[in-house]
Amino acid sequence: MPKRGSVPFQEVLPLVVAREVAPTSILVRPMLKKPRLEDLEPVSTLLPVFDAIRGYLAANARGITRDEAILEELTKLLHAKICDELAAAEGKSLRFYALVKESVADVRKRIALLYEESVATQLNGPDTARELLLDEESCVFAVQALHHYRLLGAQRDVVGEAYEGLIFPALRGGQGQFFTPKNVAACLVQLLDIKPNFRVIDPACGTGGFLAEVAASSKERIAASTRQKRSGSSLFGVDKDELLVRLASDNLGLRGIKAHIVCTNSLLPPPRLSAPTREILKPESFDIVITNPPFGSKIPVAGEDTLGQFDLARRWIFSERSGHWTKLQDLRDAMPPQILFIELCWKLLKEGGRCGIVLPEGILGNQSAGYIRQWLLERADVQAVIDCPLETFMPSTSTKTVLLLFERRAKPRHRSVFMAIADKCGHDRRGNPILKRDGSPDDDFPSISEEWKKLRSEERISR
Repeated sequence: MPKRGSVPFQEVLPLVVAREVAPTSILVRPMLKKPRLEDLEPVSTLLPVFDAIRGYLAANARGITRDEAILEELTKLLHAKICDELAAAEGKSLRFYALVKESVADVRKRIALLYEESVATQLNGPDTARELLLDEESCVFAVQALHHYRLLGAQRDVVGEAYEGLIFPALRGGQGQFFTPKNVAACLVQLLDIKPNFRVIDPACGTGGFLAEVAASSKERIAASTRQKRSGSSLFGVDKDELLVRLASDNLGLRGIKAHIVCTNSLLPPPRLSAPTREILKPESFDIVITNPPFGSKIPVAGEDTLGQFDLARRWIFSERSGHWTKLQDLRDAMPPQILFIELCWKLLKEGGRCGIVLPEGILGNQSAGYIRQWLLERADVQAVIDCPLETFMPSTSTKTVLLLFERRAKPRHRSVFMAIADKCGHDRRGNPILKRDGSPDDDFPSISEEWKKLRSEERISR
């Protein structure tokens, strides 16, 4: 418990068996005739299917070897598959299949066309579309692994779960980016108590994990997203990595979640942003900010025009007599990004808006970071601090982290603060799951969320 080269089609299966991917011979099944929607099998998990496809593509796909590229190609196939199922539900014939006697060229041509058509229906816009790059044999292999299953209507978010299973190993740890485990994201979303009509932004959104959890926490929000299609969204994400932006758009779109995702550096001054991005990053315009910013002194933010926007980028001196920090006018040469993101998140919030952010533990404990804590306490009510286990972001990084929840207030009230220590996070240092005797994850974060709800309902936590 918490404390508070081209390969003949008929050789595809033998090749995979030779690679000793155990489930593949079962998962990859050619079809004898064109399927109907009612012929498709419900699916409880796609993890072994995705893993088999990833393994085959890594070994055999022409021109595609990196996990990032494999992930993008699989995303395109998922768009085509889901588009096909939606069209079939309206009475059209299925096209996402590979028949035994069908040429690999014909299969790939049909799937490529289906993907192009799916672009027009993507919830998060056609700007995320790319050409299908898979060679013919690789395309057929992946289609055969998927074409028996019905993805829509599953009781669980099987697409999201499997997609995240590929995202983490493909993108782990680049440029100070350590993607938030699902249980941690869910905990922070629960702490923020996000209503369906709230405007929510993640200014360092990565692949959209937090935004997906926000949507999943509210059936009303998902239903509204589906109805809105290309109309306005209440979910916004920003990231400076173009690949992550594309993956975030795809990740959310595959789950039926409408979000506005843009590629830019959230820390840039407004004159260096496009007009639409300036509008998104407009100060005092969000009810909720939720993020896990990049960490580290090895990726410092520099540039006078960028640093000049932030109080926390200036030098501060501490008076032993008064116990108070005083801000000077001269700027530091560079700053770790996570410190600037604290101030950025505060700026984006409306009065009374709340922020949930993942931070290195040192920001709350190191003496040299006292000016950061003073700055925040003068402008916000800290509502919750959750101490995370060392293993939380392992094997990506061993950085000790905390979850910080604060509310923007012109006149902070500084009432009670919810504090908890999570000893278990559901996995070990290598990322392997740790289970209880009943088979459930050995994870303290859900218990922390429940305790928070209980105390909030009793009005024992600052509102």
